[in-house]
Amino acid sequence: MDSTNVKELYDSINKRISVREYGDEIINPELCDKIDKFIEIINKEEDMFKSKTRFLLMREDFSRLWTFGFIGGTKYWLCGCTNKDNKDSEIAFGYKMEKIILYITSLGLSTCWLGGTYTSSCFTKALNLDDKTEKLVCVSPVGYKHPTKIGLISYFSKRKRNEWNKNFFYENPNQPMTEDKCTFFTKDIIEGIRWVPTARNKQDYAIIFNQKNAHVFSVGSSICYLCNGGIVMSHLEICCLANGIKGHWEILNDFKDNIPKDWKYLCSFIC
Repeated sequence: MDSTNVKELYDSINKRISVREYGDEIINPELCDKIDKFIEIINKEEDMFKSKTRFLLMREDFSRLWTFGFIGGTKYWLCGCTNKDNKDSEIAFGYKMEKIILYITSLGLSTCWLGGTYTSSCFTKALNLDDKTEKLVCVSPVGYKHPTKIGLISYFSKRKRNEWNKNFFYENPNQPMTEDKCTFFTKDIIEGIRWVPTARNKQDYAIIFNQKNAHVFSVGSSICYLCNGGIVMSHLEICCLANGIKGHWEILNDFKDNIPKDWKYLCSFIC
């Protein structure tokens, strides 16, 4: 990750909310240019899953003509695709798109992850997507939050997350992470990870911390579990780097036993 933007991304974690109602203001072209440059960096960034993930900011809105999950107002669209022949590429997709989402948040703009309530053909053409080798995963509107409108879904959806003992563990799945164990991975790091967005707010992930490593798992089998896992990885890395902890991602072979049946091991952050 380019350390230049780490603080911006980290500061955006507590600012980002899912917004479905946008105002009438059109995004300043200078901000769009900044987003394009950041996307260019992300598109060139290699990942351990060897994915061919790429993104695009579409400077137009067509949601009034098609089906777009209760999204209203004036906005542009962030879209992306990844390769079909590698299912783990969805992890890379979530990992990279969340960085873009957080960068967009740092510019004072709003977003909303959408995993299925949209007309895919609107994006495949803009991406020049190869249907035989590539697939869409998620998209997001990009714009200014409406000053008064909230939207029905947003009204009933509160920005809340699980307590630590549901998602964070120390050394094994039977020992929840507690503040007294926050010696290397601090409370600020874990709180930053805790506010990760997941599809339908299922929070279907788990992390086992031990000494200087953190091991990421998906929990259950939701349709977006791999993408969600990538988003978790993104938050973990950003929070660690912003708090002075460097590391790298690695797939280990130590988690075949002694983990719940509905946990799927994804990756480890080695510090």
